[in-house]
Amino acid sequence: MKYLLYAVAPTLFANVADSVAEEDTAELAAKLVAKLHYDNGHTFLDDKDYTSAGQEFDRALISFPEYPLAYLSRAQARYLKQEYDSAIEDANDAALFQKTRRSGLAYAAGSPGHQYVLAL
Repeated sequence: MKYLLYAVAPTLFANVADSVAEEDTAELAAKLVAKLHYDNGHTFLDDKDYTSAGQEFDRALISFPEYPLAYLSRAQARYLKQEYDSAIEDANDAALFQKTRRSGLAYAAGSPGHQYVLAL
């Protein structure tokens, strides 16, 4: 059975890849790029480099503007830089996008701090 899977898998994956619309591929790529910038932003937050963290969250939002966690994380970076008005705006945007794209988030109970993660 194991060998059958190896023999059939390339054909199955090729058929799945062919059936994915070009738009879906572009959206998936945008989400992946956004997630990379989001992760980089948190690395900068951990290092207390709030300016660089904010820039990474900006890049995440350029790639995928409906990413609530990027807004929330940018709000945190701005708050830590004492940019309170901007932090409040980002927190409000995060709440708005979380309501409209709830299916785009998954609660990762086993993750550090029980964070929400982008569900691809």
